[in-house]
Amino acid sequence: MSAGATNLPSPSSASSPSPPRRRRPAPRSTPSPPRRARGHRTSSVSRTGSVFQSGYFYMSLLALQFGLQPLLVRAFIPTSLPKMLVVMATESVKILLCALGLWVTETKDSRAKLWATWTVRESLRVAALPASLYALQNTMAQFGYQYLDSLSFNLLNQTKTLAAAVCLYVVMGRKQTPLQLVALGMLLVASIILNWPSASPASSPSYDPTTFTLGVLPVLLASLTSGVCAALTQKTLQGASRNSYLFSAELALYGQVCLSVIVVSKYFFSSPGTSSLSLPKNLSPLALLPVVINAAGGIIVGLVTKYAGGVKKGFALIAGIALTALCQSMMQRTPPSRGHLLAACLVGYSTFLHAKYNDAWYVERAKTRKSVEKNE
Repeated sequence: MSAGATNLPSPSSASSPSPPRRRRPAPRSTPSPPRRARGHRTSSVSRTGSVFQSGYFYMSLLALQFGLQPLLVRAFIPTSLPKMLVVMATESVKILLCALGLWVTETKDSRAKLWATWTVRESLRVAALPASLYALQNTMAQFGYQYLDSLSFNLLNQTKTLAAAVCLYVVMGRKQTPLQLVALGMLLVASIILNWPSASPASSPSYDPTTFTLGVLPVLLASLTSGVCAALTQKTLQGASRNSYLFSAELALYGQVCLSVIVVSKYFFSSPGTSSLSLPKNLSPLALLPVVINAAGGIIVGLVTKYAGGVKKGFALIAGIALTALCQSMMQRTPPSRGHLLAACLVGYSTFLHAKYNDAWYVERAKTRKSVEKNE
């Protein structure tokens, strides 16, 4: 090599600086939940909200109301009390409960907006006719409470599902699913069994020769009226957003007006010495108990439907029927007849079928089948 040449270091011997090492990010430490002091409880508000919104609380209330209502009416409301006065008292309590519901569930601004958009003409169009029919239905139901045993009343009262299905088909052309038709057929068979002579033997302490005319026929008429009301209400409110508490209050108010006109006219046009407004002497203050519970029943049904759904509402009604049978057997100290037991099984299973296998169930099943076929 020449003297002027510069000796370059070999790559192995070169001391080039090493690149800086990347530091690994420190693992994130999840903060441990704070320790609860002894005696500390979780928020009562969140617990209460989860209990109420789960629906089981309202299902329990519905089962109690549905199961005990006929027993309470027979125990505390005398037969001589005019049925229209009972219905008028129920509607008055219902208006107060709806007003309380509006005050609790709506804000001040929403209540003001609701009142600003409310009109008498629209209210009459939506609620006047169903209210008069509901007044008739409730009056007929009072006869059923008094002249039928509690279990028979609750079982026969479920024929309103059959009436509603027929009326919805006639008014709106709404068809039932195949399994819902089976459920309706079971309801019809149950009503025939309950009206069979062996279902109400003459040896029963509650037997009355006028049971059919003053008990069964009014309940069937009430069920038919309920079906007509359901069809008219659904057709009127379809696609319209109307507050449920407001609509219930409107129905109660217009029903109150109809009944008041009938009662006052009977008072003025009745023969001297008779009064349709006379109260029995043995009337107890406890008569208000079934009135208040019956008024709250409609609101409870709406809450169960909202938070639990129609299927679970059916389970609540089945539990109510079982509660009625149990309480009636304990009070009369006699087991239910074979006709009652068979009808109860038919009504319970048909209630479940009709609530479970609706149009939405068939639509969901069709979607599931399509998705399975695509994956295959």
